[in-house]
Amino acid sequence: MPAPPQVSAAPARVRALGLNGRLRNKVPRFVKTIARRVARLANHGFPRRTWRVLAGINLAGEGLEIGALASPILNQRNYRVRYLDFTTRDRLIDHYRNDPNVVVEDIVDVDHVVVGKPMHEVVGEERLDYVIASHVIEHSPDFIGFLESSLRMLKPGGHLCLWAPDKRFTFDAIRRESTFDDILAAYRERRTKATLEQIGDFLSNTIEVDHIKAWNGEIDFDRPRYYNERAAVTDTLRRLADGYEYFDCHNWVFTDRGFRTLIDQIGARGLCDFEVDAFYPTKRHKLEFSCRLRKPRA
Repeated sequence: MPAPPQVSAAPARVRALGLNGRLRNKVPRFVKTIARRVARLANHGFPRRTWRVLAGINLAGEGLEIGALASPILNQRNYRVRYLDFTTRDRLIDHYRNDPNVVVEDIVDVDHVVVGKPMHEVVGEERLDYVIASHVIEHSPDFIGFLESSLRMLKPGGHLCLWAPDKRFTFDAIRRESTFDDILAAYRERRTKATLEQIGDFLSNTIEVDHIKAWNGEIDFDRPRYYNERAAVTDTLRRLADGYEYFDCHNWVFTDRGFRTLIDQIGARGLCDFEVDAFYPTKRHKLEFSCRLRKPRA
């Protein structure tokens, strides 16, 4: 299933000038290009959506990126980072070979493969300065368990950096938002894979969404265009009913505000020990939000 396209951030120079939308469209393209390059230099070569989250962490230390696939945020040439995923690079290439959104030749070498067990049992505890996961936590079978295991891998004072899609502007737009009871049930069951109910909801209710049109209110969600035919969904679920090791899908669905509420509830109930170091809601005409969590110092 193709993911909705992402758009680049507005040029920093244009933002600094405070131009309104009408004038902004008249800025020459080469000026916008220069502005983007200047902004990247100011942000140590990262897009702004990335740097504002990374700015508060120890990038000189040792870290882990989860689910980097073909677009790692940090590369191993410049950073002491390892990659973790649910399977090996060869199997990821086979899995995404026909996906036009993934350049399979760019898929990273996977240092740690984790399926059916907590990440910290494979990587080790209190050894990392940071853990990074972009558009990963929504795939995790156990939302709270993902946070718990990530925090256990961190040294005291280490950071967990997360980016996640806002359902309102993605193919999850008409799916029910996940509740605290939903994620608590998965945590108590110690789930290691999606349930058939979650898979069925994902396959049945993902729709075609242009996030710009969604922001502008130009989509009729009462008449959605579904990704999958009902017959195909039924056949897939029938096959999976005989057993499956792992199925990759969005197990959790949230808005930026809903996600913030969930992590606040997790912290308030003492399920995980962390501080919200920064939280960035979904910006207009974007489709993701982000946050940086810090493990308290001993």
